[in-house]
Amino acid sequence: KGTTDGRSPENDITWSFKTKSPDTGNKTPTLLNMTFNGDPKTSIAFDWYTAETVRGTVVQVVEASNAGGSEFPEQLAASYEGSVTVIETLMTSGDRSSKKYKKFASHKVIESGLKPGTQYIYRAGNGDADGWSEAGSFTTDKADNQDFHFLYVTDTQGSSKSNFDLWQDTFK
Repeated sequence: KGTTDGRSPENDITWSFKTKSPDTGNKTPTLLNMTFNGDPKTSIAFDWYTAETVRGTVVQVVEASNAGGSEFPEQLAASYEGSVTVIETLMTSGDRSSKKYKKFASHKVIESGLKPGTQYIYRAGNGDADGWSEAGSFTTDKADNQDFHFLYVTDTQGSSKSNFDLWQDTFK
């Protein structure tokens, strides 16, 4: 039961995933994530990784009601530019002892001024024709406030099964 509301979870929690390393030789986004940032009625944030040489950081969005067909409607899209930082990290436990760092670019964009309760189609990339992610979608929160319960989980920074076994206790 939750310590604040005393409610039991409605469903069992299942945790299933595979770890994946960023593709450090690719200019299209890998490990693309969306998250809350600011008011969920009018904003959303994105982050992703690319090869360290990729500098452009752009997310384009269009209202889903205006999108049709299989091509992303670039001429109707609003563009949001963000920041890029080249980072170095250890990818495996063996890298730690050999001090073998990998470099890649970390991209971040915040979109604001969106309409509440609206479904959007988006793509992220560097702005080049061959540098875009596949199109995805999201819906902003409704304009009127609604009661809800949620569980927000961030990156555990785990690097082994035993690390993740410890983390799963959070959900018990």
